[in-house]
Amino acid sequence: MKQYAQEYVVIDADGHGGPTTQENYLPKKFRNRTGWIDDPTGIPRPDGRWGRAIVEGVPMPKGKGKKVGFQGPVSAGPWKEYGQRRGEYDPKVRLEDMDLEGIDVTVLFFGLGQAGLKDKEYAIASCRAANDAYAADYCSIDPKRVKATVALPLQDVAASVKELHRAVTKYGFVGACVPTNVRGKNLAHKDFWPLFEEAERLNVPVCFHIGPGVSEGIKEAGMERLDNYFYTHTLSFPFENQIALTTLVGEGVLERFPRLRFGFMESGCGWLPFLIERLDEHFERLPVLVPNMKHKPSVYIKESGQVFVATEPDEKGLPYVLEAAGEGNIVYASDYCHWDCDFPNSVRDIAERSDLSDEAKRKVLAENAARLYGFNGT
Repeated sequence: MKQYAQEYVVIDADGHGGPTTQENYLPKKFRNRTGWIDDPTGIPRPDGRWGRAIVEGVPMPKGKGKKVGFQGPVSAGPWKEYGQRRGEYDPKVRLEDMDLEGIDVTVLFFGLGQAGLKDKEYAIASCRAANDAYAADYCSIDPKRVKATVALPLQDVAASVKELHRAVTKYGFVGACVPTNVRGKNLAHKDFWPLFEEAERLNVPVCFHIGPGVSEGIKEAGMERLDNYFYTHTLSFPFENQIALTTLVGEGVLERFPRLRFGFMESGCGWLPFLIERLDEHFERLPVLVPNMKHKPSVYIKESGQVFVATEPDEKGLPYVLEAAGEGNIVYASDYCHWDCDFPNSVRDIAERSDLSDEAKRKVLAENAARLYGFNGT
């Protein structure tokens, strides 16, 4: 039983964690291309070991370069108070932690780097292995409560279409997990439209999720000039989501796929009103440059029902965002159990606020995510 319960189903629109068995699902010829080197100056993994990942047979470089996370333990957050949560890789403990936090349903994001791999065959096999492992060894603990998005090898759009169809129809995965670009090509590019067409047909959203330095093939704002994780983590998430949303609207993707929903994760939501106002201003003065945009950007973002942005639960500006950008466009995300999440208080952060109406809380914690993911009866 949940220790902190609402009268409605609380949906975590962006959670993390998963099995450590993905390599078991890879074809044998690829198993020596992924691994781990213990190194106290690297990054933490779910089992608590610090080190450097091996990607395509090459260890991530040492030090605080563009391809690594941060050095040493963090000074606050769940890792300090609780240690590395076993729920990251143990689904039974994950359910216990969901109950502790007050979450009924969580949607998992993973496979953030596969789209940037050089070897297409390996990328396809890696995504398939990740999806198989999550379905069999993690989400299977309770498929009604623990759901997943699909890791996709976007180097090969046709293969991505097939994998999206397979994971959604076979496993019941609830969306596509995508980076904002693949080797510098924005996902608004027409080359990716077959994926959007299939997602719309399957009635699942396409959700953007950023992860600085997860792969050389995924270019993120500022990383060519910044080599400190403090800077890249602060800046790349909101900037990349702004780029993704701007190009989707500007290139007419929302117009072309009117039933397709898009999620923008792990960047907070404070940037959304600013971007809406700026886009509308530019549309008034430079409409000739965006001929595929038939309406003001604010119409697509605020009124279409296609755009959903995840809030940090403790964002001070959330009331303003809901007023300026619309109460129907913001979803709650726990970000469990990353170093910067507020486990086990993220639901409380919203539910106990005095500056939000009960209706706004219900929309953010439950109803908006249900619409994003197409859940019925939630």
